[in-house]
Amino acid sequence: MKYIKHGCVILFTLFVTVVSAQTFGVKVGGGNGNLRIEYDKPEDIVKGENINGIEAGLFLQLDLNGLYVRPEALYLNRLGTVNHTDNSPISIHRIQFPVIVGLHLLGPLSIEGGPAYNHILEINHELGNDVRIRRDGLGYRIGPVLHFNRVMLYANYEGQVISLGTGSRLSEPSRLNFGVGLALGKKHF
Repeated sequence: MKYIKHGCVILFTLFVTVVSAQTFGVKVGGGNGNLRIEYDKPEDIVKGENINGIEAGLFLQLDLNGLYVRPEALYLNRLGTVNHTDNSPISIHRIQFPVIVGLHLLGPLSIEGGPAYNHILEINHELGNDVRIRRDGLGYRIGPVLHFNRVMLYANYEGQVISLGTGSRLSEPSRLNFGVGLALGKKHF
């Protein structure tokens, strides 16, 4: 697990070194999706629907003749209710490091996607004191994006594929995100 964290930090640092010649900026968005917590026994599954959330962070974008690579560092907060013995509130604070690869299609339209490393910073729930949630996971993001000068409008589908560590497995099997990004500095999209 340490290797994945160090790899993400190293990758992000490499892209920071080229920031003077490439696009960098901020992004903010929101989304809605489902949540699933799996215990050791298959019958012990906790589900939540309509889990709302926000995301905000920084990105760098390296353009490569019709393609681009955009590493991101995002803070995510998810709030909602899960069906435990009764309806229980849940709040998840995490960081995510997606590495997005995009393809410019027509005009401002691009399609993009890529892997995302997730780390839960804090989780607040009323599921019982003995519940330990796995803190790390790997997922993906994929979707369309529109670039207009310095503004980026995005929509993406997000999923978590692998939960790493020990404890109950937390996943968001389907989530839709929408947001806006703003390029800062001299260069724009």
